[in-house]
Amino acid sequence: MTRNPGTAGRQVAWLRRKYGDWCWLCGKPIDFTITDIRNPLHYSRDHVIPRARGGSSSRENLRLAHRGCNSRRGQQSPVTAPEWPFSTEPELPC
Repeated sequence: MTRNPGTAGRQVAWLRRKYGDWCWLCGKPIDFTITDIRNPLHYSRDHVIPRARGGSSSRENLRLAHRGCNSRRGQQSPVTAPEWPFSTEPELPC
């Protein structure tokens, strides 16, 4: 499968406009100035329903998350990992 390198950037821009700059897993802000992709606070695109569980890569199934939160969650879904806050509309801090 050939990937279009601009697709990821367009998805991230769309997710930022729709959901804001918040990690949907922990609810904390994502710092988009972090450029080291190994940093656990770097952003990642997370699949609400993991691909390993049949989820798609459509933008409706994607949310922004810290790389570390995304890695910790792994292949768990909102149903199998009830301890995660999983918010589609994160509350803004006061």
